Amino acid sequence: MGVRGLKYFVLMKEGNKDKFFTDYNLQGTKLIIDGSNLIYKLHSFYKIPYQFGGDYDQFARKCKEFFGILKKLGVVPIVVFDGADDPNDMKLKTHFDRMDQQSKKVEEIFKQFENNRDNFLLHPYDNVSIQVQDQSERKRRTTDLFVLPLLSKITFRQVLVELGIVHAACMFEADSEIAVLANHFKCPVLSDDADFFVFELKYGVIPFDCLSELLQSEERMSSKRVSIYYSKCFIKEFKMEEGDQYILPTLATFTGNDYFDGSNCNVEQIVDWICEEAFPNGKYAFDFVSGYIYQKYSNEKMKQFQESAISYIKTELGISIDQSDLSLGEQVQKK
Repeated sequence: MGVRGLKYFVLMKEGNKDKFFTDYNLQGTKLIIDGSNLIYKLHSFYKIPYQFGGDYDQFARKCKEFFGILKKLGVVPIVVFDGADDPNDMKLKTHFDRMDQQSKKVEEIFKQFENNRDNFLLHPYDNVSIQVQDQSERKRRTTDLFVLPLLSKITFRQVLVELGIVHAACMFEADSEIAVLANHFKCPVLSDDADFFVFELKYGVIPFDCLSELLQSEERMSSKRVSIYYSKCFIKEFKMEEGDQYILPTLATFTGNDYFDGSNCNVEQIVDWICEEAFPNGKYAFDFVSGYIYQKYSNEKMKQFQESAISYIKTELGISIDQSDLSLGEQVQKK
C-alpha cells in the first residue's frame, strides 16, 4: 500500500525518525482519518479474532473504545473512505495483485489450521506472515497473514453512525481528498499509508504506530503527546525550499507506488541519487526523470509517471467527495 519501502525509510530506519518527526500535542483538534486503513489497523492493534469470519461484537466495542479515547482528548474525528471507482483503470493491476495475495493468504490459513489447530485457534496473530509476489513482479516480500472479515466495514460504519461521527466516502481513492480536507480544516491526518508522507500536509500526518503508545498507556489522559511527520522535514534532505511541491512526488513515483511500477532502486538509493545530482528544485528533477522514462521506455509510461506524481500535488483544489448523503462541511463546522 502506498510507496514501496517509504514507511520503513521514514519511520523505522535508524536516525530518520528523529529527522522527520516531532512531538505533537494531540488535543483539541480535528483529525482526518483514513477510514479504509483504520479498519485494518484496529483489527491488528486490538488482535480481534478473525478465524471464524470475524468477531464483530468485539470489533465494534474496540472501535467505540478507540473513538472514546479521541473524545476524551477533545479530538473531533472526520473519517473518509475510499470509493469503488477507478475511472482510468490506473490501479487495476494493483487490485488484481491484492486479490491474488488474499487468495494465497486464505490457502495459508487453511494450511496452518490443519498443521496446528489448537495454536491457530487460540493465537491467530502468532501466525503473522507469508511470502507473496510484489506488484512490481521483481521480488517477493513478507506480508501479514490476515484476511479482513467480510462485514468489518459495515460494522465500522454502523459504529460511526451510532456515535454520530462525521464520515464520507469518495468516488475514487480517498488519498487526495483526505489531504485537501486536512489542509482545509488545518488539522493532521491519521493513517499508515505511506502516500501521506508525500503529500504537502501542512499540519502533518500521524502514523497509527505513533498513536499506539497513547492507546496502550494506562494513564493516557496525562500524556497526550504523539509523534507527527511533516513533509517539509523530508524536503530538507534535498536542500530545497520546504514548500517544493515536486521533489517528494517525483521520489515516490519513481520508487514505485500503486499506480506506477517504478525503478529497480529502493527509496534510499533514489534519495542518495537525487542528493548527488543536486537538482536546483523538484520541478527540474520531475522533468529530468520524465525525460529518462520517455527515452528508456515509452511516451505512454512517461505520461503514467507524470499523472501519478502530479496526483500528490493537488492538495488545495476542489475535492470529489460525494456529499449526496452527507453535508460534510456543515457537520464538521457544527462539531
